Amino acid sequence: MPNILVLCHANQFRSPLSEYALRVRLDAAEWQVASAGVWAENGLPAVRGLPEWSGLPDMARHRSRALDFSMLEAADLILVMERGQREALQVEFPQTTGRIYLLSEMSAPVAYDIPDPALGGENPKKLIQEILGLVEKGLPRIVALAEANARTPR
Repeated sequence: MPNILVLCHANQFRSPLSEYALRVRLDAAEWQVASAGVWAENGLPAVRGLPEWSGLPDMARHRSRALDFSMLEAADLILVMERGQREALQVEFPQTTGRIYLLSEMSAPVAYDIPDPALGGENPKKLIQEILGLVEKGLPRIVALAEANARTPR
């Protein structure tokens, strides 16, 4: 069963939004999808308004999770929001090379960082639509990479 892990900074906006968007598009009996934060505190809810604004089922139950090594080991595909996150993880955990990508790489012609709304300057509702669009457009590549990596021994 392919396993997808989506990461952002605090696991309260970008990565859970991507996780739940993937969950509604993939069969839960055949896929594992999770999210975590590289600097997250366990147990915090999603950003206020995100479950309602996104319209994604069950998102109100989301609680943040801090990234741990076992999550990286289990993941066939790791999607991150920023180049710095990818670079830091690949330096610290070189075994993630070949399995870690920017979410924007899945569908955009040019990869780019998806900004953290907690740092200001980004309209959260606009960012929701951007992330949902990236997941929708990138789904074929996400599926292909995760399935290929699931078949490759590590």
